[in-house]
Amino acid sequence: MNTRNAMRIATAAAFVAVWMLGPGAPRAHAYIDPGTGSSIIGSIGILFAVTSAFAAVAFQHVREFFSWMLGKVGISNRKQHAADESTRDSA
Repeated sequence: MNTRNAMRIATAAAFVAVWMLGPGAPRAHAYIDPGTGSSIIGSIGILFAVTSAFAAVAFQHVREFFSWMLGKVGISNRKQHAADESTRDSA
């Protein structure tokens, strides 16, 4: 391939890229500065962390409830049972 054909291909590729990407980009009607963007991203991260912690605590309570309903020892009951065993062994 000679230089002239390479230039034609590069020009055609650039034209197609501009033609495909140019009209597809919507116009921006507002400006978000970097500080606001960082605040939004931080808020989303905090929201995710709080939601995850709430779900973990709620799931633990649901699991303990069903363990109690099925007659199994729940997590808090196991801790109390272990504490009772240790005090009984030391006495």
